[in-house]
Amino acid sequence: MARIWRDTDGLADDWPPPRRLRPRWVRWAVPLAFLAMVVGAVHGFGGFEPRRYRPLAAMPGDTVDMDGFRLTPYEAYLLPRTNLLSQEERVRILAGCESSRDDTVNLSSLSRAATVVVDPVSRRLVAGELAAGSWDTGAPRVDLELPPGTGRVPCRIDATFEVPFEPTGWIILQLAEVSYADRTLLQTGTKSWGGSAQEHIFYLPLSRA
Repeated sequence: MARIWRDTDGLADDWPPPRRLRPRWVRWAVPLAFLAMVVGAVHGFGGFEPRRYRPLAAMPGDTVDMDGFRLTPYEAYLLPRTNLLSQEERVRILAGCESSRDDTVNLSSLSRAATVVVDPVSRRLVAGELAAGSWDTGAPRVDLELPPGTGRVPCRIDATFEVPFEPTGWIILQLAEVSYADRTLLQTGTKSWGGSAQEHIFYLPLSRA
C-alpha cells in the first residue's frame, strides 16, 4: 500500500487565484454571435443578392425596370449657365417614368442608388437627380415622389459637372436594376433602394438647350 505524503507548507504567493471555468456553450456563443453580425451586415448591403459585373449596352428608348419602377431615357440637353462666372455645367436627361408599385416611390432616394451620369471625355462620374417634371427644360416645377397607380409621365435626370466640361454631342448614363427591400442589420422593416443586379449603359445624344 502506497504511503500518503502531506505537504504542510502554505501556498506560494505567486500562484494565481482559482477561477471558475466558463461553460462550453459560452465560449462558442461569442464567435457565433460575431459571425451572425457579419452575415447580417453583408446581407444588409446586398452582398448575397445576384450580381452581374458586366454592364449591358442600351439604346435611347430602352426601358430599365427597377423593382416595378420603369425608366426610359431618350436624350440629353446642356442647359445654359446661370451666369458667365459659373463654374458648373448642367446636363438634363429627358426620360419617361412609369410605376406599377403599390407604394409611393421617392425619386430622390431611388436616383441616389440607381443613376450615375458620366462625362465621356474626362470619365468623371456624378450622381443623377431624378424627378418627375415637364419636358420643357426651363420648367421650374418638379415632383420628387411618384404615387402608386401613376401612368407614364415625363421625367428628367439632372447632373452638374464642374468646369472644364467639353460637350462632345454625347453623354453617358448608367442605370442600375435596384430593388426596394429591408437592408438593415436587424431587419427592422425599414426599406431602401439598393442591391443592384445589373447595370445598363446608355449613350445619349447631347444637344444645347
